[in-house]
Amino acid sequence: MGSVGPPGADGPQGVQGPQGAPGPSSDTWGYTYNNNPTAPPASAQIRFNNADPHVATLLWLDHKTLDGIDITNYLANVLVNDELYTQNKSDATTYDVYTVLAVPVNQGTYTEFSISRTSGTPTGLINNQASVVSLMRMGAVGPTGPQGPAGGVGPVGPPGPQGIQGPQGTQGIQGPVGAPGPSAVSANAGNAAVLGTDNLIFVPALPAGSSALPLMNGAAVAGTSPQWSHGDHVHPSDTSRLPIKGTIAADQAAAGNVGEQLSTSATTAVGCTTNASVNIATLTLTPGDWSVSGVVIFAPAGAPTALAAAISLTSATLPTAAQVATGVGNMTQYHLNFTNALTQTMQTGVTRVNVSTNTNVFLVAQGTFGGTMTATGYISARRVR
Repeated sequence: MGSVGPPGADGPQGVQGPQGAPGPSSDTWGYTYNNNPTAPPASAQIRFNNADPHVATLLWLDHKTLDGIDITNYLANVLVNDELYTQNKSDATTYDVYTVLAVPVNQGTYTEFSISRTSGTPTGLINNQASVVSLMRMGAVGPTGPQGPAGGVGPVGPPGPQGIQGPQGTQGIQGPVGAPGPSAVSANAGNAAVLGTDNLIFVPALPAGSSALPLMNGAAVAGTSPQWSHGDHVHPSDTSRLPIKGTIAADQAAAGNVGEQLSTSATTAVGCTTNASVNIATLTLTPGDWSVSGVVIFAPAGAPTALAAAISLTSATLPTAAQVATGVGNMTQYHLNFTNALTQTMQTGVTRVNVSTNTNVFLVAQGTFGGTMTATGYISARRVR
């Protein structure tokens, strides 16, 4: 066998690979969480505008971190759609992620962020807990890669639409004379036609229309009169059929009939969270025009300061004042000091729901309270038409 020859020349460079996904970047600072829902935060504190950070809409960060670093200028560079990550410093299973909704506002000693919680764990930060705050931002999109090679020829497309009609052709020659017409009329019973003097069939004119008033509805008869009514005749109203009588049999209206009733009774207690709307019961309406109402029975362990019971077309959401004013849902709502641990029963009011497909309506409750509170209730709908 001969000796090994020298290496060959390098081959040509391969084509550029596809562009990679944009990578994230982040920074982390140490803070102390404080559950006071008002600004300004104290030194090295993080606060929200709600004692429950899960439903907060504003986040306040002091310009000094626990390490004494002034990050004022850094916070000014936070952009809309960046994400703020908060976590218990010593427990990664307690965290929340918030999206920044507006340009941050420098309030002098702290910066205010308009936020919306997008993910996290059920448990939240505890007052005066050592925490960390991180800024997460997606990297910029890289340049567009080179254009790929042209694809192969595709399959033949479907036939195009039919073209417009062409012009009318010239008239053809006259056809042959047809066979002679009848010379006599049919002898079938009921035939009123006669043969004219020109050997053509003559059909007599119809009799004149009747000037008599139309008969009222009564027992069904076939009738024998050869007269017919004028096109502008007016039939008298049968007033004996106008009243719609109610039932006296204590029965239920059939499905689809006026008076049909649908209902749901929620006898199993539903746990409530303060200042959060919750569904007590759901009722599915079939197509029709319905009158819907309900009642909620609150069972607080303490003394609530606000209670609301509503019929809503949106799950776990109270109707707005504007919706109630236009008849989209209804609600009873009180802001007052209720008696401690005393059951409260509240009507929702009545609202019209007119639908053409199967639609869910919701019995919704909400309260402001300390400790715990549960609720039960009943929702019903009556078909109006």
